[in-house]
Amino acid sequence: MSNIPLANIDDYEDIATHDQYKRAVQSGLSPATALHWMYQRSRDNSRTPMQWDNQENAGFSTQKPWFPVNPNYQTINVAAEERNPHSVLQFYQQLIRFRRTVNPVQDVLVKGTLVPITTQSNTLIVFKRQLNQQELLIVINFSPTEQDYALSGEYQTILANVAMPSPAKDHRLTLPAYATVILETVR
Repeated sequence: MSNIPLANIDDYEDIATHDQYKRAVQSGLSPATALHWMYQRSRDNSRTPMQWDNQENAGFSTQKPWFPVNPNYQTINVAAEERNPHSVLQFYQQLIRFRRTVNPVQDVLVKGTLVPITTQSNTLIVFKRQLNQQELLIVINFSPTEQDYALSGEYQTILANVAMPSPAKDHRLTLPAYATVILETVR
């Protein structure tokens, strides 16, 4: 689910949002700009009714909910996520199964030492998990565009939230927009 676009500050229920809006306008922001920031940060975004399906009221209730349903419920909803093998819901379920299933990298993923890796990019988060002789590399692209990352060794993909080619032999990893990948060192 995403933030709900409310057209007017009076549509927000959260008292803190009203206070922040008032302070933003008093500090010189235009009402439209202040409203834009409320759209980005209001706690009311997390209070919208759960979008179960594309039926009336997003399948949340047969009655009108206390807070408006996000208008994108027609396409963003649990039923649609369950049908899409590459959805956020499907990836979370895959992560949970991976975490709960005994597998060769479970200990390093759960108990391994976290080693942050500094990059030149402010849209990539990269870190390793290390335990004994095992090493996992986790690379996350927080950008709406494809990003390249130089690998310092040979890796194989264990898990990714999108279809990903294996890391290239030239030690380059190309991550699609908003991609997350867990790689294991090839020994």
